[in-house]
Amino acid sequence: MSVKSLVAVAITLLSLICQQAMQAAASPNFVLIYIDDLGWTNSSVLMDSRQPNELQSFYETPNIEELAKMGMRFSNAYAPSSVCTPSRKSIQIGKSPARIGYTYNGNPLNIKNRKSWADETTLADVLKASGQNYITALFGKGVHEPVAGFGYDVVDDQHGVNGNDGGEWYRKGVPVPPEDPKQLYSLTEKSVKFIQDYAGKRPFFLMLSHYTVHSPLTSTSAAFKKYEAKGAAFPKGDPRTEKKQQQMAAMIEEMDRSVGRVLDALEKAGVTENTYIIFTSDNGGYISVAHDQLRGKKGNLFEDGLRVPMIVAGPNIPESTQCDIPINHWDFLPTFHDLVDAKDPLPGDLDGGSLRSLFEQGNAGQVDRTEEAFVFHMPYARMPPVSAIRKGNYKLIRQLITGEELLFDLGNDLSEKHNLAAQMPEMLATLSNDLDNYLVKVGAEDVQDVFEAQYAHIAEQMAVIRMKYAGLIQASSDDPEKIAELSLARDKQLESLRNFKEEKIDSSRICTNFEGNPNGDYSELVK
Repeated sequence: MSVKSLVAVAITLLSLICQQAMQAAASPNFVLIYIDDLGWTNSSVLMDSRQPNELQSFYETPNIEELAKMGMRFSNAYAPSSVCTPSRKSIQIGKSPARIGYTYNGNPLNIKNRKSWADETTLADVLKASGQNYITALFGKGVHEPVAGFGYDVVDDQHGVNGNDGGEWYRKGVPVPPEDPKQLYSLTEKSVKFIQDYAGKRPFFLMLSHYTVHSPLTSTSAAFKKYEAKGAAFPKGDPRTEKKQQQMAAMIEEMDRSVGRVLDALEKAGVTENTYIIFTSDNGGYISVAHDQLRGKKGNLFEDGLRVPMIVAGPNIPESTQCDIPINHWDFLPTFHDLVDAKDPLPGDLDGGSLRSLFEQGNAGQVDRTEEAFVFHMPYARMPPVSAIRKGNYKLIRQLITGEELLFDLGNDLSEKHNLAAQMPEMLATLSNDLDNYLVKVGAEDVQDVFEAQYAHIAEQMAVIRMKYAGLIQASSDDPEKIAELSLARDKQLESLRNFKEEKIDSSRICTNFEGNPNGDYSELVK
């Protein structure tokens, strides 16, 4: 090759490098820090300045405080669901769990009617289709199926479906070591390296999806000892004297350190000013030392099950501000689309709308959505099945077995103590009708179908157990002791399923309350 040709190649390569660098500088980056089970009051940041009693001093989250100074707090932020996987699917594709057809983890009807996500537009797809050379990554908890199917370039789903177990195991049979609780520190380091590798070179989207602060309660020994000592200063009977509260506080502080490491990495890479940083949680919390004016907890549709902390910092977002306009995580997809000025049209059946106006103007902004109301649909077969709708300041919750409805004015009754159903029959009828219309329009799961699917699933499991042990017993026909041993094992497994049916499914079907609690271990720390 001639010198002239070599020079031409060099110029071309240099031009491409310059173009990529200019593109990386012009196109915003996105970092979405998604915490598992962090409640509205589970930090030292006051999410709503109008609720000063909610400010927590027991929790120490200086890095989240710093993020709040950098940007905007959202006092009315909602997760799509009060349990994890429906929220995690919803946030990816901008649609409600009811519309998606996935309303509860492990629901046999969800499994039976499993939809393919291949044709759905995801957060990663929106950015990659913008023509701006985005690279995308998701580290941590996924959606109970391979994350790569949602369009991400870089993933770490060594667990395949990457559910809660990923917080306890690096890979099958290899537990997470005590110095890396919930893989918190290793996930953080993967995220930092991703930033270092691509910042300034290509625009990027990083979703750091933590397993913490989900149960079982786990932190390093040093972090726990700090809060154990801190809790000892309070009188007996105060929530802060309880081990589980101290363990939760320790987990939260270590999670906060992760936030700090990510912020530092962005600053060192010189891309903070051009990066949208979003901090939030997949549903409400289950442990709090708060005076907490919010009713409920994770797993039900009162405010503490749905309302989540949310802070956003980034280009054109005013510092140390608060926005009170209700938003939902299914708004993120159209928001990303808007912020990168994408030209391709979005799907017409989204529930979300762009938050760009709120980011830039706060309470003076507005969100345009196809669906005016937020609908939460949870036809469980393992706890009281409920649905809810929020429109304006009013919220209706319906018990799907009894049909009983509660009506609250969240503008004046954030704690949902005063049922207005009898006093406001017209508003009750309007919201009830809106809820019905939405569920019909999206083909939402019917609660009776959910129960029947659950019963059928249990019957199938029992049939498999009987068939399995029938073969084993036949093969041991000349060994009475072995037959007795196998029969006992069979009967124990069948009894376990019968108890599950009676205690969870049957009891939910006749339950008349709205509360319910999620299935999970919220007890002792892992030392």
